Amino acid sequence: MTQIFLFVGLSAQSLKLKNYLSLIDKSKRTIAEQKSTNDFLTTESTEIDTYTGIFITNKDSDHEKSLKHLMDLSYRGYIFLEKPIYQNVSFENHLDKIDAHKIYVNLPIKFTQLYRILEEKLSDPNLGQLLHSRLELSYGISYKPGMDTNWRFDPLANPSGVVSTLGIHYVHLFRTLLGEIQESQVHFNQIENPNLKIGILTGEIYLKFKTSMASILLSYECPYQFLVRLTFSNALIEITDSTLKVFSPRDTYDEFGRFIHPPLLEMLEIESLDWDHALSASVSHFVNVATSSGSFQPIDWKIAKEISKIVSSR
Repeated sequence: MTQIFLFVGLSAQSLKLKNYLSLIDKSKRTIAEQKSTNDFLTTESTEIDTYTGIFITNKDSDHEKSLKHLMDLSYRGYIFLEKPIYQNVSFENHLDKIDAHKIYVNLPIKFTQLYRILEEKLSDPNLGQLLHSRLELSYGISYKPGMDTNWRFDPLANPSGVVSTLGIHYVHLFRTLLGEIQESQVHFNQIENPNLKIGILTGEIYLKFKTSMASILLSYECPYQFLVRLTFSNALIEITDSTLKVFSPRDTYDEFGRFIHPPLLEMLEIESLDWDHALSASVSHFVNVATSSGSFQPIDWKIAKEISKIVSSR
């Protein structure tokens, strides 16, 4: 039986995800339709109920009213929701009406090689206990022409700026790998940018877990960098876009018996953030569950709500 999916929004991301669906569906068992946000918000329940699943892929600032529209219509199908869930923390009170088994938040970092590598290394007893994680990601998109009208830098459409658009992926990364977040703090910084007068361009997130800590630096103002540093009790790990390096053991000394940096134990060529693969895998996972009348894990919805609250805390 042919099943119909609706994509809400006309953004580049919406078109990309719709294209992934057509590539995934080799048997042509699905049909993808698309509506603007305004058209979607006037759609009545008789039409909404014809869709197996609805992809909410419009602007971040439209997620709340799109979800509310589905709740008002008592939609019982499956929902694919672009991150973040909301921008106004008070909207959290409405989320209890949503069936956690039928909503999927698009946080595809778990389908990247970075996630798989960290998961493997965290289970290696030879590295010792993880004490601290540090992730730094930046690129100078705010200096490109035309960015003064880009939604990323609109404080009304994206009040938490880079922390919301980028940070949510890496809070999710550490939350799923390291367990419950006991404490969190978000700090913002901004230098004078001749290209932009407004917008949150640089932010840092601090996370406290039961046995370790993590910090995440994000910026739209700096030269490109992607770096992950993990400090274990018996090893150091450095990950870039293309390499993984492991240094061990801790007890490494010079000729005078003084501690020195441990030697390189392992080096691999990798593709840390293979986003095209991750996004395609994320869409595929959603469609497979929806077309088989399956269920998503409620813990995933719980985690998505937790981290949305952290990155929307401004």
